[in-house]
Amino acid sequence: MITVLTGLTDEAAILRDTPGVNVLCGSKARDNLRNLLPAKTTALVSFGVCGALSPKLKVADLVFGTFVTDGSAARHKADQDWFETMAGRLTFPHHGAPVYSTGAEGADTPEERRRLYSESRVWTIDDESFAVAQVATTLGLPFAIVRSVSDDCHETVPSATKNATNPDGTSNIDAVLEALRKDPSQVFNLVQISFGFEQALGTLRGAWRNLRPGPKTRSPFLFGV
Repeated sequence: MITVLTGLTDEAAILRDTPGVNVLCGSKARDNLRNLLPAKTTALVSFGVCGALSPKLKVADLVFGTFVTDGSAARHKADQDWFETMAGRLTFPHHGAPVYSTGAEGADTPEERRRLYSESRVWTIDDESFAVAQVATTLGLPFAIVRSVSDDCHETVPSATKNATNPDGTSNIDAVLEALRKDPSQVFNLVQISFGFEQALGTLRGAWRNLRPGPKTRSPFLFGV
C-alpha cells in the first residue's frame, strides 16, 4: 500500500477510490503522520499544489521533488528510481527540482520567494513534503513528491488565505470572507491565486491519469512496492 499525504481535500479527491492508495489529508494528518500511517504502507507520496520560488517555473507546471529541506542542514532525497519511472510515463513537460517545506514558513511575497531561492536554491515550497520525507526516512521507506505550481515567484499570496483551510483539509470559507470584509483590496490577488490553483489541479489530474495503476499494473505510480 502507498500512503499519500495532501494538504487539501481538492487534492485528495483526485486520488479517491484508487486501489492500493491510502490518502491522508490536512495539517492534522501531516503533524501526526507517523501515528496515522497504516502498518501495510510500503511507500509515501507528497501530492498537491505548490508555490514557485524559481523564476523557471510557471503556473500549472508539474514538478517532481528531487530532494526536500526545511531550511536546516537536513535534506532528504526522494527515490530516484521512482522519479525516473514516473517521469518517463508522462506525456507532457515536467521538472525535477528541489523542494522547500516546513509546514510553518510560507513565501507570500515576491521578496520572500527571492530570498528563499537565493539562500537555498530550492524551486518550490509546500507544507507537506518535509513531513513525508522525514517519516519515510525514519521508517526506511521510499518516498516521492508530485506537485503542480499554483502561484509563481512574482505573485503575492493574500493574507485572506492564511486561515482558509481547516486542519482536515477542508475549506474555511467563513475565514476568507471575514478577511475580505476587513480588507477588500485582497480580492484581486485572491482571484488570481484561485485561478492558478484550479490550473494546478488540472495538471495534477492529468498527471494522475498517466501515473495511476492500469488494469495490468501491479502497483500505483508504476512502482513495484
